[in-house]
Amino acid sequence: MNNDQVVTETSSGAGPDRRPPRSSGLIRGPGGVAVVAVLVALSVTGCSGDGDGAGAPSNGLEDETAAQVLQDAAAALIAAEGVHVSGAGIADGAPARVDLRFQDGSSDGTVTLEEAQVEITRVGEETYVKGDEAALGTLGVQPEMHGLAANRWLRLTPQESSELAGFSLDSFARQLTTSESPLEREVEQTELDGVPVVVISRQDGAKLYVANAGPAYPLRAESEGADPGRIDFTDYGADFQISAPPGYVELDELVWLDAITKLHAKIDEPFMASEINLTRATMVALGSAVGECSRELARIGSPTERLQPVHALVAQACAQYDEGAQCFDTAAGASDESGAVVVGTPEERTQADGLDCGFAAQGNAGNLLTQAEAKGKEITNAPVG
Repeated sequence: MNNDQVVTETSSGAGPDRRPPRSSGLIRGPGGVAVVAVLVALSVTGCSGDGDGAGAPSNGLEDETAAQVLQDAAAALIAAEGVHVSGAGIADGAPARVDLRFQDGSSDGTVTLEEAQVEITRVGEETYVKGDEAALGTLGVQPEMHGLAANRWLRLTPQESSELAGFSLDSFARQLTTSESPLEREVEQTELDGVPVVVISRQDGAKLYVANAGPAYPLRAESEGADPGRIDFTDYGADFQISAPPGYVELDELVWLDAITKLHAKIDEPFMASEINLTRATMVALGSAVGECSRELARIGSPTERLQPVHALVAQACAQYDEGAQCFDTAAGASDESGAVVVGTPEERTQADGLDCGFAAQGNAGNLLTQAEAKGKEITNAPVG
């Protein structure tokens, strides 16, 4: 492969302190296009195809120039109803493998760079990816999200999908026709696995084998040198029945749900002490803790449409926490600095009612947050469609 042929784009991902739900874009920095680099680099290094062309009449490619055959092959690849692309090579000095299926604008398969394997499915305008933590690093997922997103199907946003633009037949066809090494003008007729082909050669030793009967499908491309490789293009016209994965989650959804879980833990923390010395300052602190819910929910923002039932539960919890905050503040206002009140006075009743109300609100709201977290898992783990 000629690494100079690889054209990548970088994206400016947000820093880790940017607030959810848009805090952690999937693709960030040059590493985010590593998968695209593999696809593009390997696409110019090899393919072989199915089909029995032995004995079939020539399609006339032997009478064309190499440039003309190359254009015919690229057009035939784009027009193919289905094709399986598989192979291996070296991309930027690292071993890489692809195993991809394309059909009617949809595609699925795996791309492996060293030991990091990424599963990719594209159906229409929707793109989904799945991988372990190492694979997510290859994709450019921010490290703090690896534990949440590993081994889950992630639906990409349009911006994130644009970083995987190389995952298409159009991209493969474009790369087949792009090289800094000049073409040898003449083509050679031969056979490849019993199928008549014409061979296009470049001055750097790269070769492209194109069917010499029927459609001008590319059947094999090979490159030599520092980054050798080869890919097989097989199963032309096959019906792969590519469909979206049965369940998926968006990375922003994971970010949002994680923020709710952390909020719940933060609110609960002062209530988890083995003993709570109810001084006036402690009551004020407890009120401030539960009052954090509404402020933090406003900062976190609203999630995706399908997580709105979760948001509704969190909003209910925050409303109860707000009541609890008022109750703790009322209890604090009735107490002296140590939290003491005179027995039998109105202040004693006010403090007691305030504390009862505050702790009850904290418990009820905490239960709602627990329900919200469970609902979020139910929604994001459920089969889709």
